[in-house]
This record gives sequence, C-alpha cells and structure tokens, in this order.
Amino acid sequence: MVGERIVRELTGVSCIPLEVTQPRKSIMVSRSFGSMISDIDNLKEAISNHVVVAASKLRSQSSLCNSICIFIQTNRFHIQEPQYKTAQEILFSEPTQNTFELLKASDKALKLIYKPKFRYHKAGVILSQLIVKTDNKMISLKAETIEKIDKLVPRYPTVRSAALPLCHLVQEDLGYLSRESIEWIAERLELQPINIQELVTFYPMLRTEPTGEYHVRVCRTLPCALAGAYQTCRSFEKEFDCKVGHTSEDGLVTLGFVECHADCGKGPVVMVGEDEYTDINPKKAVEMAAKMKSGKLSKGL
Repeated sequence: MVGERIVRELTGVSCIPLEVTQPRKSIMVSRSFGSMISDIDNLKEAISNHVVVAASKLRSQSSLCNSICIFIQTNRFHIQEPQYKTAQEILFSEPTQNTFELLKASDKALKLIYKPKFRYHKAGVILSQLIVKTDNKMISLKAETIEKIDKLVPRYPTVRSAALPLCHLVQEDLGYLSRESIEWIAERLELQPINIQELVTFYPMLRTEPTGEYHVRVCRTLPCALAGAYQTCRSFEKEFDCKVGHTSEDGLVTLGFVECHADCGKGPVVMVGEDEYTDINPKKAVEMAAKMKSGKLSKGL
C-alpha cells in the first residue's frame, strides 16, 4: 500500500531499490541542417559543435572513448539530386575524453570523406568503444610548486585569469605540459581541458613536448626581428632539421622563441638554457649548432 510505504520511508526504511545508472555504450550527436550545406568549412563548424557536445556528455558520465566516427549525408527525399552517404571512423592510440583530441580527429575524418558538389542535409558524431574512467591520472609536482599554486589561484579575480601563470608553474616543474598536466590544470581551475589547450597552442613559450639536451630560444621582439632574428631561427631549423616549438628527432635540441631580454642593441639575442648569446646572425647560428652537436657548448643549466 502507498500509505504503508510512505510510513516506512519516513522511518528510514528504503522501499525503492537503488538504481545504478550504467554509462552509455556510445554517444551520438547529430542534427539535420535548416538549409543544405556544400562548403566544407560550414560542415566542419557544425561537426565541431557536435564534438564539443559529445565530449561534454562523455566527461559527465566519467567515460573515455576509443574511437570517433563522423558521418555526413545528403537528403534522400530529394531524389532529383545526387545522393551521397558515408562515414569515417578514427581510432585513438589510447582512450580519451579530451575535446582538443576529439576535434583534431573529427577534422581528419571529415577531410577523408568530404566530396564537393554534393548538398549535405545532415551530419553527426558517434563516440564509441567507451570505457569508464576509473581513476584520474595524476602528475607529480614538487611540494613547493603545489604551495605556489595554492597561493597563486586566490589572487586572481576569476580562475580563468590564473590559467596562464599556472601553466608556467607546471611547465617550470615538469619541463613541459603533457596531456595529463593540461587536464590537471583544467580540473584544478574547474575549466574544460580545451580552455587550457587554447592557451598552450597560442603561446609559443608553452611546450607540449619534453625539451632536448639544449633548449635554444631566439628573441623575436621587434628590435631582434629587425636585426635578423627570423633568419637566425631558420638557420637553427635547417641545422637541426627541426621546426620552432619542437624537439629534434635525436633529442638534442628544442627550438623556441623567447621574449625581450633587454639587450635590444645587441640582437639577435639567443638563449641556450639560461645562458645569453648576443649578435647571433645566421652564420654564428651555424657555428653554435656545430658546438652543440659536438657537446662543446654549455647547456646553460
């Protein structure tokens, strides 16, 4: 009886069995367009919005996905028009819930299946092969770094304002910003990982790879740029077969940019570790590269 059950519930006796919600086995987000789409950029924008929504659902159920599938199709009811319907799946090397990685994979999938001259009516995203995220990957920060972070965050009017300084502190401790550290920073500030990823990809001083034995940074502010900093940088890139923002395949050198070191009259300025070198033109850059390759240049530690 209903009355009896109410009395029992009020006395602390549960009459309704606990329902445990199981995570979904897949997550799909799709939508038909209000008007037909032919341009790939418009398709990419629509699919990117679907990915962001799907990623949010994925994290809300504490899951990771092993694959993402993108599908696009024309309107089958417009029989007078050419028809096209296809999908492309991308598998991840390890399970993820990172929005940036999902967006990157969706862009790749779309480029593989997109065909011009068709008018698309619908597009969608499917995240599948889901697993439950049983534990959060932790990063090992020094006690003094944690202390600095705890003191730093409350000083900012909004947590988002603390994101960049926090990235610097974590990078200073770990040497670079791994995917796990980006997720940790986002969780610490109650933001989405994509918010931190945007900072990391925008600021060249933030690194997503471990640094090489030599960390070479070229000043690119206006006085050094006018003195030939970019030519010097290209010389280093050629010598080490490595682009700015990356580490050479042999792990010897990481190339990057650095902000002004107040030696504007002696540019281009190059930093190797914490050691400063001035008047480094492309020819001198080649000489420095040779010394690094032979281990005769200080690492500036």
